[in-house]
Amino acid sequence: MKNKNMVLAFALAMLFVCGHVLAQEVNLSVLIADMASDDLGKQQQSQQDWQKICMQAGAPGHAAMLAEVNKQMVEQLGKDIPVVTKAWLLHQMAWTGDARVVPALADLLKNPEVRLREGAAKALAMNTSKEAADALKTALAGETDAANKKRIEDAIASGSTNLNVGGETEMPQALPYVSDADVQKWLAGFDKLSVDDKCRTIAALTVRNDKTYRKYALDAIKSDNDQLKRTGLLALEKLGTTGDLPLLIDSLGFDGGLVIRVATRIAEDGFDDAVMKALLAEKDNGRFEALGRILVDRNVTAVCNVLLTEAKKDDCPNRLGYLQIAAGVATKDDAANMVEVMLLVPVGRDRDRAETIIAGVCKGDAEPVIAGRNPVPPSLFSLLGRMGGDSAREIITQNLKSGNAAVREAALNGLCNWPNAAAANEMLAFAKDTNMPGALRTRALRAYVRVISLPNDQIGIRISPARQLDGLREAMTLANGTPEKQLIIDRASAIRIPESVTFAMQFIDAAALAQNVCNTVAELGRNVDLRRQNSNVLKPALEKVLEVSTDNNLKNRVQTYLGDM
Repeated sequence: MKNKNMVLAFALAMLFVCGHVLAQEVNLSVLIADMASDDLGKQQQSQQDWQKICMQAGAPGHAAMLAEVNKQMVEQLGKDIPVVTKAWLLHQMAWTGDARVVPALADLLKNPEVRLREGAAKALAMNTSKEAADALKTALAGETDAANKKRIEDAIASGSTNLNVGGETEMPQALPYVSDADVQKWLAGFDKLSVDDKCRTIAALTVRNDKTYRKYALDAIKSDNDQLKRTGLLALEKLGTTGDLPLLIDSLGFDGGLVIRVATRIAEDGFDDAVMKALLAEKDNGRFEALGRILVDRNVTAVCNVLLTEAKKDDCPNRLGYLQIAAGVATKDDAANMVEVMLLVPVGRDRDRAETIIAGVCKGDAEPVIAGRNPVPPSLFSLLGRMGGDSAREIITQNLKSGNAAVREAALNGLCNWPNAAAANEMLAFAKDTNMPGALRTRALRAYVRVISLPNDQIGIRISPARQLDGLREAMTLANGTPEKQLIIDRASAIRIPESVTFAMQFIDAAALAQNVCNTVAELGRNVDLRRQNSNVLKPALEKVLEVSTDNNLKNRVQTYLGDM
């Protein structure tokens, strides 16, 4: 099983010109709601925030924090929260768990949700405590359902252990539990073993966690057999040393993702320094990126400046890629440096992505971008719009009145990037302004449609769903092109009231809009309360969707909804 606490501790020890990580306040309750949010961005952010806390809990001297992290996750597992959230917490507990979490995990092995049974089994398999191993053996011995038994066996295998009910007596599975003499006796015939048995042997030696046997992993990595290579690489998660870094770098071409995972988890003094030294000397772009990712995943914050410095060079082969990797450890203090990189990225999708990355690092605070810039150049208006906030709003509003058409257009683009509906009225006013060029009016209209239909926790203003729908109705009167009309119908699916169904169904007979209507009505029908409490509206609409839709998968879903009205 994984020596998780040591791995997590080292991954968070910022040994390269950094101090020790300071423990953060542990409060899972403030993040738990967003972990199942319909907004993928909010869901990922809350998960990442908690994951960072979990990793910090594994840092040296944070035993109390680790205990609190596990305690809060156990408490949440006992509450009525979405399955997807519980499954994600189980994924974290695979790395943070100790003997104290075992009872909660063991209870979930009997849960009716398959994802929770699998997650609990994997978390127990990764748990280094004797209690976890005993819980798995007990569950496996008492399980009568073949599918459930297979899940437990698979989980045990994923934890690099193969437990036999009744005791670990069969070789090579028993290697973690026998004497050194018995290990040597078995290894005397290693060269004659099949590939499968060699892999099982290396996995079992890994569980033993004795670097005396590291040579078997290294030889496997150097072999011509892919299965052996992967097994050897996985073994280095526990057995690897700083001296193995060159071999890991050479293995990036074999399976870069696996090498990055393994290198992230090696707990060895000097490893961070060695990776940084290799990064600074690396000339190959692919390897440079991989080494950067390893350092970011190990939370070595010094790598941020290295990546951004490289990203600003004229011959940088992947400016956006370096910026994105650096964002993993960047803070607001790095914003000015990141903006310099962003301005070198060509305007278009890549620039949009760069802006989104910086906005994510700054978390809605435009001050790090504005600081030292007076006036703020139009090239930053788009980024300021993505950040939102009062400071950015003041700059955008001021420049919307500029006598320079190019400056006004840049300000409008910033306005149209606003993250919520705080600027919805201004967007709508520009969409109605017949003195504006058609393309800019359309951009303002599409921005208005986006923000006015955001969910309550993102919209940024107090507004009822009925008023949100009124906003879409008004937008439809301004829409001249089919793409805008399709967008309006699509966004109606986010406003979960029966009137949204009625609104969308007006356009079911329009050939260019019919499939959008079908998608929206089906999405609204997916909401159990909405369809059951408003069956007089939903039932005929869903029946019409069955006639019109060209999507067989959607029609199958609709049939299910109609059967549950």
